[in-house]
Amino acid sequence: MILFDSPMQTEKIAIIGFVIIIVATLAFFFFSQEAAEKVEEGDCVDINYIGKYANGTVFDSSYANPDEKANGTPIKVYVTKNNTATSPEGYEEYSAGMIEGFIDGILGLEEGKEATIGPIPPEKAYGNKIKIGDTFSTQQIMMSVTNPTNSLDITVEVTNYTSEYINLRWVNLEDFDKFTMPEGILNNLNSADQNDWVTLVPPYHIWENSTEISEIKQDSVTVMTTPTKTENLTDVIRPIQYSSITTFIFPDATTVDYDNDTITITNNPEIGKSYTYSIDYYGSEIITNITVRSIDVANDTINISASYVGYSDSLEYSDINRTISFDREYAVNRNFTDIPTYYATILFGQDLDEEGLSIHTLAGETLYFDVVVEKLYKTSES
Repeated sequence: MILFDSPMQTEKIAIIGFVIIIVATLAFFFFSQEAAEKVEEGDCVDINYIGKYANGTVFDSSYANPDEKANGTPIKVYVTKNNTATSPEGYEEYSAGMIEGFIDGILGLEEGKEATIGPIPPEKAYGNKIKIGDTFSTQQIMMSVTNPTNSLDITVEVTNYTSEYINLRWVNLEDFDKFTMPEGILNNLNSADQNDWVTLVPPYHIWENSTEISEIKQDSVTVMTTPTKTENLTDVIRPIQYSSITTFIFPDATTVDYDNDTITITNNPEIGKSYTYSIDYYGSEIITNITVRSIDVANDTINISASYVGYSDSLEYSDINRTISFDREYAVNRNFTDIPTYYATILFGQDLDEEGLSIHTLAGETLYFDVVVEKLYKTSES
């Protein structure tokens, strides 16, 4: 057995101690690195940013002075790729809706750290800029107000596009079988009169899957409706309005006659009988009680009283049409022109997103962001 002498043993102990210190220091360093909290989906973050085009030009910033990165007002971001997601309780001021490339770029960042995100291609930023000839599907042109599920899904082609307006054309008409005709068709969003924004069509929507395309022309489409019921049309009272005509369909009190050209609806409700229907008005339920007061056959009108519970709680009296007639065929314009881009963004933004298209001012651009995570809240862990 060989024994170390005292000097050698002291030196050996010193080396071992030094190694232990190095190992402990490295362990602490790596532990600290692993323990640092990083941005994950579901977190909330305060972020300062500078947005740049690929050529380095700044297009937006949270700083009052981007060159100095000074006087920043951080944006409050709920980190999610679901644009409609609701932020966690207590963090209501944090918003979803950031572009996918931005969210991808901040994932994994630590609080207080600066980073440059990019290049973010258009597909993960604001989409590819639309151009003439692009097509997309939408339910925002032929719309059902009382039952949005009956809005007609049509394919439209971009026929013109400027920074101010977009023109669309209804295409792929051969794909249609029988469908439920919506109540309204997009008309003129430039009009100062909101009644001109949507054209109300005859009440073909009463009969589900009863309308079909009968003729296709260069600039118009003719549709024809064949009633599938001539009595017992509905279980509840339903309002009908188009053009200047206002009336109701009464349960067990409305009949229909039709020939090759015309559909006629006749109402014969019981005098003194009351009916109730409700609508959802911006999240509030409005209940309307309708009472039949009298029927004037000579003038073809029905006098009713209406009280609105949950809205104005008032009582009103009016005459409605007892009989209405309308053509079985209806011509729909295929061209929807001069739609302001502001409204187009609201109406068709999501539809365009699904096709990777956009009318956003940054559409088609490759982007970069210089970012700083000013504050990280680990709401993903709560």
